[in-house]
Amino acid sequence: GSKIGSLSMSMLKEHAYKSFELATDIIANPCFDPDNLEKIKQHALSNYKQFWDNPNAILGKLIDEHMWGDKLPN
Repeated sequence: GSKIGSLSMSMLKEHAYKSFELATDIIANPCFDPDNLEKIKQHALSNYKQFWDNPNAILGKLIDEHMWGDKLPN
Protein backbone atom coordinates (compact mmCIF):
# COMPACT_ATOMS: atom_id res chain seq x y z
CA GLY A 1 0.00 0.00 0.00
CA SER A 2 0.89 3.59 -0.09
CA LYS A 3 2.63 5.44 2.69
CA ILE A 4 1.34 8.72 4.02
CA GLY A 5 3.30 11.35 5.87
CA SER A 6 2.22 14.44 7.71
CA LEU A 7 3.76 17.45 9.35
CA SER A 8 2.24 19.35 12.21
CA MET A 9 3.54 22.57 13.72
CA SER A 10 2.70 24.70 16.69
CA MET A 11 4.38 28.06 17.02
CA LEU A 12 3.98 31.54 18.35
CA LYS A 13 2.77 34.01 15.74
CA GLU A 14 6.06 35.87 15.77
CA HIS A 15 7.90 32.62 14.87
CA ALA A 16 5.59 31.62 12.00
CA TYR A 17 7.97 32.65 9.20
CA LYS A 18 10.93 30.79 10.72
CA SER A 19 8.73 27.74 11.40
CA PHE A 20 7.54 27.54 7.78
CA GLU A 21 11.11 28.08 6.61
CA LEU A 22 12.23 25.12 8.75
CA ALA A 23 9.33 22.93 7.55
CA THR A 24 10.19 23.75 3.94
CA ASP A 25 13.79 22.74 4.54
CA ILE A 26 12.75 19.45 6.16
CA ILE A 27 10.48 18.57 3.23
CA ALA A 28 12.88 19.74 0.49
CA ASN A 29 16.01 18.21 2.04
CA PRO A 30 15.09 15.02 3.89
CA CYS A 31 17.91 13.18 5.62
CA PHE A 32 17.80 9.39 5.22
CA ASP A 33 20.37 6.87 6.39
CA PRO A 34 21.65 5.46 3.06
CA ASP A 35 21.98 1.90 4.44
CA ASN A 36 18.46 1.92 5.86
CA LEU A 37 17.06 3.43 2.67
CA GLU A 38 18.76 0.72 0.59
CA LYS A 39 17.20 -2.01 2.81
CA ILE A 40 13.76 -0.46 2.35
CA LYS A 41 14.24 -0.23 -1.43
CA GLN A 42 15.36 -3.88 -1.64
CA HIS A 43 12.39 -4.99 0.48
CA ALA A 44 9.95 -3.07 -1.75
CA LEU A 45 11.55 -4.52 -4.88
CA SER A 46 11.32 -8.04 -3.44
CA ASN A 47 7.61 -7.54 -2.65
CA TYR A 48 7.02 -6.21 -6.16
CA LYS A 49 8.71 -9.22 -7.75
CA GLN A 50 6.82 -11.65 -5.49
CA PHE A 51 3.52 -10.05 -6.45
CA TRP A 52 4.15 -10.43 -10.19
CA ASP A 53 5.32 -14.03 -9.72
CA ASN A 54 2.02 -14.93 -8.03
CA PRO A 55 -0.86 -15.50 -10.49
CA ASN A 56 -3.44 -15.46 -7.67
CA ALA A 57 -2.28 -12.03 -6.52
CA ILE A 58 -2.46 -10.67 -10.08
CA LEU A 59 -5.93 -12.13 -10.58
CA GLY A 60 -7.08 -10.66 -7.26
CA LYS A 61 -5.83 -7.22 -8.29
CA LEU A 62 -7.59 -7.46 -11.65
CA ILE A 63 -10.85 -8.53 -9.98
CA ASP A 64 -10.61 -5.65 -7.49
CA GLU A 65 -9.99 -3.15 -10.29
CA HIS A 66 -12.92 -4.53 -12.27
CA MET A 67 -15.27 -4.48 -9.27
CA TRP A 68 -14.22 -1.13 -7.80
CA GLY A 69 -12.97 0.82 -10.82
CA ASP A 70 -11.80 4.30 -9.77
CA LYS A 71 -13.16 3.78 -6.25
CA LEU A 72 -10.70 0.98 -5.38
CA PRO A 73 -10.04 1.15 -1.62
CA ASN A 74 -6.42 1.18 -0.43
